[in-house]
Amino acid sequence: MKLSKTKRYHSLGFMMTPMIDIVFLLIIFFLTVSQFTRVVEHPISLAQVAGGAVESIPTTVTINLDHDGKIIFSGEQYTLQRTFQSLQDLLASSGNDPSQVKIEMRCDRRCPTERVNQVVQRLADLGFRQVYVSVAGS
Repeated sequence: MKLSKTKRYHSLGFMMTPMIDIVFLLIIFFLTVSQFTRVVEHPISLAQVAGGAVESIPTTVTINLDHDGKIIFSGEQYTLQRTFQSLQDLLASSGNDPSQVKIEMRCDRRCPTERVNQVVQRLADLGFRQVYVSVAGS
C-alpha cells in the first residue's frame, strides 16, 4: 500500500462575506439618511398667518424637600403655608390656569413620605393635576 507523501497546507483566513454584507447595509443606510436630510434642508417659504395662536410655555416651579422634610422653594427655606401662598400668587398671575404652571418636585430619599403626601395634597387642592417628581436612577 502506497501512502501519499503530499502535504496539505491549511491557510488561516476569515470569511469576507459577512463583512461585505455589512458594508452594503451601511451604504444603503447612509444613502437613505442623506435623502431624508435633503428633504428637510430644502428651503421653503411658508405662509404667514396674522393673529395666529401663540403657544405659551408653562412656568416651571421646582419644590425641593430635604431629608428633614423642609421645603426649599426659590432657593430659600419656606414654610408650607408660605410655599403655597407663593404658588397661589403665581397661579393668579397665570390666569388661574394650572396647566400654565409646571410643578417639579425633588425629594430627598430620606424625606418622610407624610411630608411628600402633604405637599402633593396641597397641590391638588390648588388645582394642579400633574406633578413631575424627579428621581435618580440606580
